Amino acid sequence: TVTGPVFIDGGGLGNSVLLVDNADGAIDYAPNSQYNQAGLKNITLKANRANAGTAFSYHGVVTGAANNPQFTVENVLIRGDGGANYFSRGLYIDNLWYATFKRLSLISGATFYTNAVEIGNNVFAASFDNVAVTGAENCFNVTGAHVEGIEIINSPAACLVAKFFVTGNTSIGSPHFLI
Repeated sequence: TVTGPVFIDGGGLGNSVLLVDNADGAIDYAPNSQYNQAGLKNITLKANRANAGTAFSYHGVVTGAANNPQFTVENVLIRGDGGANYFSRGLYIDNLWYATFKRLSLISGATFYTNAVEIGNNVFAASFDNVAVTGAENCFNVTGAHVEGIEIINSPAACLVAKFFVTGNTSIGSPHFLI
């Protein structure tokens, strides 16, 4: 688990490949302050085993309104190998303000993701631009409460219409989506 500020900038998709042979996934980020920022850019995360956990998890700290982007993902590919090796979940985020996801692709192996992108509790003002998902039971699944201001643009309509679910406790906070 990484707790301080971190930014990983690779050399491009296919050029920088992080092979994951771990049931706990690739990167588990749990910042120790709401002011720490994280970024993932120009890299491929590839499952190198069956059920390689969650490719990237962000478990933030919500102690008040954040005034800066806490998490940025740009030009990232999360994938299985097309065969027996796969991630069980592509991306998980919770307790997060102002996240930006641009050109994120999630491709499963022979076994599909249950949730390609799972949004947990307390996620505010997150933008998903040009997110492509192949081989997932659910493209986006909001499982948490107090989720507001989720914007999903330039993503495949089939993914959004058929595979977007809100299963969280909406009595705590109402999810609002601009799709």
